[in-house]
Amino acid sequence: MTRDLARKATLISEIATPALTITRDPPAVARDFVSRWLNIDATLSPIIGRGGVAALYRRSLHVSGRNYRWISPIGDGQDLKMDLTVLERDLERQPGDVAARAAAEFLATFHDLVTGLIGPSLSERLLGASTSASQGAPQTKDLPA
Repeated sequence: MTRDLARKATLISEIATPALTITRDPPAVARDFVSRWLNIDATLSPIIGRGGVAALYRRSLHVSGRNYRWISPIGDGQDLKMDLTVLERDLERQPGDVAARAAAEFLATFHDLVTGLIGPSLSERLLGASTSASQGAPQTKDLPA
């Protein structure tokens, strides 16, 4: 249990570091977060579908949102889609370091959920570039055949 917590803390730190060192500007943190999610969606949707990505997004938001009560609650689950605009707005309203920490924890929670489903090796291959600092427009990763 302690090892899992330490690993998650390391992952959160690795994800948060680029956003915090570049800027503490909440809108910039929110834009970076949305860009990462667009990368994740582009990477995983062809594999598990948009509904699958949205379900994992919603679960991650539910789990990590317990630590950040200012995150707007998600709907009743009938509409399986990611509403990035609501979360982007919530992040913009927080101090930059708080927004970056929440975004990093959310991404780390998502990473943990995916790892639990498909294992660490494949999740790292699929999500490694998607959860790290964004490189502009959404990109898909070519996997060897």
